[in-house]
Amino acid sequence: MPVTAQFGVRTAPDVFATEPAPGSDPPGGQDYWYGRVLLAGPDAAGVFVEDELLPLVASLCLQAPAQLAAGEPFGAYLNRSPGEYFLEPAGAGIRLHGSAVLSANGAAPAEWAAPAAELLPALHDCGRRALAFFRARIGEDPAQSEALKALEALEAETAAALHR
Repeated sequence: MPVTAQFGVRTAPDVFATEPAPGSDPPGGQDYWYGRVLLAGPDAAGVFVEDELLPLVASLCLQAPAQLAAGEPFGAYLNRSPGEYFLEPAGAGIRLHGSAVLSANGAAPAEWAAPAAELLPALHDCGRRALAFFRARIGEDPAQSEALKALEALEAETAAALHR
């Protein structure tokens, strides 16, 4: 099973729509800026990290792959609740761990690993899809335009770091 990374948007308490189409309104949702990034494969059960979606995508899907591609570990703290996650190079793989890493059934903390050659592009692709979703949701909202520009700059830096 290949490594996958997907973002999810909260639509109700403990209910998430996985990668809703850009511009779509997930059913029942009011908090479009809270979500999770779900990771699955290669042979292990999936895990997720849940937080405010825009900073989570910025850190986990964009900053982390660029830093890991340079051979450096990455760590981040959550915005909405106490917790942290760390990604560390481990041979040809990447190890994800920390109090904010939850197993597929929501148990914490979980640990997960995947080949770097699969995980880094999967995270970047997830970030690109989330960026398209954010563009459609934010539109021309001046209150959010700076955040969107910063996310676009991070995506470009990550693409360069991954030679994509």
